[in-house]
Amino acid sequence: MDALAKSLAPGFLVRCLFAGAFFLVALRLPGPLAGFPVVDKDGAWIPLSLIALVAGYTAYTVHRASLYPLIESWFSSGAMTRLRGTHPLIARRVTDGLLHKWAIGRSEPEAKLEQGARIAVWADSTQFLYASAWSVALGAIARRTLDSHSTAVHFPLVALGASLLILALLSDWRLNTVIEAWTGKQSPEAKGEA
Repeated sequence: MDALAKSLAPGFLVRCLFAGAFFLVALRLPGPLAGFPVVDKDGAWIPLSLIALVAGYTAYTVHRASLYPLIESWFSSGAMTRLRGTHPLIARRVTDGLLHKWAIGRSEPEAKLEQGARIAVWADSTQFLYASAWSVALGAIARRTLDSHSTAVHFPLVALGASLLILALLSDWRLNTVIEAWTGKQSPEAKGEA
């Protein structure tokens, strides 16, 4: 239980809260929902914030436990590593520049720690995008469950969820390219040896 409490750092909870806000958007965007609090009522922001926090945490946990292992396996495959080598979506000079900038004025061990910390922040932002996309999906599912009259597809929600998922995948692709450069595990194509 102590490990769980330590993992609930303020930054993580804020990311869950913001991801969960997309759950509320997906739940409310199609129109009013009977019995659901409205933001402009006195004190309604407290239960809505708690709902957003729980929804964001749920989306993040489901993503990390069941969906991300599949995405990670796909990104780690030899075919995807080779494809990132030919289509990195981030220029080699940018990758080198980032790693160099993160290392300026530091000894080798300090530079590696700083680079790792910057990569961890990037990874957190990428996971936030994934959790936000899944929060949109969970909100749309909750809406359909709670409102039996809601049968139409709400295209702005589909566009929002799809956009967040595409952004997460692009960010993950670029992040993996930087990690490969950082660890020296680039494909021959990325090193320019192919």
